[in-house]
Amino acid sequence: MKVKAASFLRIALVKRWLQVGRKKAKNWPVKLMGMGVGIVGLLLMLVYGSYLLAYRNKVYPGVRVAGVALGNNSIGEVMRKLDQLIIGRGVGVLPVVGNDKIWELQVDSVGLKYDIEKTALAAFRVGREELVQDRLTRQWQAWFEGMELPLEYEISEEALVEFVAQVAAEIDRPVVPPTLVIEDAGKPGQRVGIKRGENGLVVDQELWITLMIQRLEWADFSAVAIPVREQLVQVTESQLEATRQRAEKLVETQITLESDEQTWSLGGKELIEWLDFEGGWDEVRVASYAGTLADAIDRPAQNAAFRFENNRVVEFRPGKDGLRLDQEKTKEEIVAALDKLEAGEEQGRVNLSLIRTKPAISTDQVNSFGIKELLGRGVSTYRGSIASRVHNVGLSAQRISGTLIPPGETFSFNQVVGEISDQTGYQQAYVIRSGRTVLDDGGGVCQTSTTLFRAVMETGLPITERKSHSYRVGYYEQNAKVGLDATVFAPTADFKFVNDTPAHILVQTIVNAPSRTLTVEIYGTSDGRKGQTVNHKIWDQIPPPPDLYQDDPSVPAGQVKQVDWSAWGAKVKFDYVVTRGGETIFSKTFYQVYQPWQAIFLRGTGG
Repeated sequence: MKVKAASFLRIALVKRWLQVGRKKAKNWPVKLMGMGVGIVGLLLMLVYGSYLLAYRNKVYPGVRVAGVALGNNSIGEVMRKLDQLIIGRGVGVLPVVGNDKIWELQVDSVGLKYDIEKTALAAFRVGREELVQDRLTRQWQAWFEGMELPLEYEISEEALVEFVAQVAAEIDRPVVPPTLVIEDAGKPGQRVGIKRGENGLVVDQELWITLMIQRLEWADFSAVAIPVREQLVQVTESQLEATRQRAEKLVETQITLESDEQTWSLGGKELIEWLDFEGGWDEVRVASYAGTLADAIDRPAQNAAFRFENNRVVEFRPGKDGLRLDQEKTKEEIVAALDKLEAGEEQGRVNLSLIRTKPAISTDQVNSFGIKELLGRGVSTYRGSIASRVHNVGLSAQRISGTLIPPGETFSFNQVVGEISDQTGYQQAYVIRSGRTVLDDGGGVCQTSTTLFRAVMETGLPITERKSHSYRVGYYEQNAKVGLDATVFAPTADFKFVNDTPAHILVQTIVNAPSRTLTVEIYGTSDGRKGQTVNHKIWDQIPPPPDLYQDDPSVPAGQVKQVDWSAWGAKVKFDYVVTRGGETIFSKTFYQVYQPWQAIFLRGTGG
């Protein structure tokens, strides 16, 4: 039994030895492969280490700047090559081409400066990044694919943008939209035609700047094409025709815009410009027009001022409400009126929406005389007046301005103005004297009395004395009907009126010499009365006699000087009617007879 057990043991040991041998035989190829990989890795490390050692102070192979190979060069060598590159490229001018024209960008004008040292360092840093994987990637890319770098530079972006904007302004052409035009304007059955628009051009400034920067950073000074886009008219034929048909219905209509002080009328010619080719109305244009109205209407509130010295008002400024047009509401109201007009419901009428603001200091707060509000205003123009007449108008207007008239008192023009002579500041100008027009001190004073006469007739105050001129004077008919004049000549002709109100009355004048306009305003406390002129009539008009030429030694020989102007004769009447609450308080009829007058010329006989 022992012998048999020993045999089994030997057999088991032999089997175990055979198994171990077989396993060891199988592991030999793996070990050999591992040894091979290790040897290859070691060799690669030796090669890579040698590569790093060889280029430790040089740019890695494959790195290029603006097309120039810089590999295997030190930083100093790279800087020298880059200097040669800049010199060779002829830095100075970058041509730009567009719209069949050439412009030149002077690089100095935009502050272009290449930074050679910074560029060399950028080339040297390729493959020397902080992360190992980035280093290997960049080194591999440079070696096998090559790596192009731009030049580092400085430039004034503001100057470059300004250059681009200036050139773009020469090239850009805005789209000209289609417009509607009235054919045979003013004739019955006038028709509306279409003037087709034009496509526009616009420079893509952002793209153009990018293209120029790309050229400059590569030191490429070949011409840059300016990127230009065509902008198309975005209106179809069907839209054009539909809008034209809408315009046909509007061409003979109008809308009226009203405020407390002004009125504007817009006819078909203006209205069709507001039609939108896509339907409806061009609200941008309507809003723009509302802005134009606001420019004419808007005003700040004006505080009142009043200063009384030596029985005369030396400073007066009435308090005035501020006005502001509600532009958004006005635009909406105009569009609504246009819709009604187009629908044939009614002629368009818009009451403008005004926002009022009260002055901080009102007129009645600055005085105790009852000067609260405007009672009447008169306006006259005297275009064509000689300089001395303009002076006299201003001086006489100044003399009556600031006059306070107590209740129950009579205003006398001659008394307030005082003596009219060269001693009181007046100059010689033409006056009517003894049936002739002659030079005399104070010519033009009647412009002031005439304007005051017109102001008084708005107040409704009683006029107790007034005379018209013996013949018609053109100045007084420039902005008024025939007959609304008042002559003064002390002591035979005066202009007088009575203050029959319970408060003082203030006379104020405004002289605008450049426009030859005189305004007289009368302030006080209104009792509700209003004055107006009605039933104006002119008849028995007589033409002027033939021109008269008179020899005059004061005029140089060969010269002719006109001293009198022709005027038609006529009879004129009008009624001055004063009402309160719709009832007539009193009325007065003014009659005047104007004699025909011939033009008179002085024919020079002097030396």
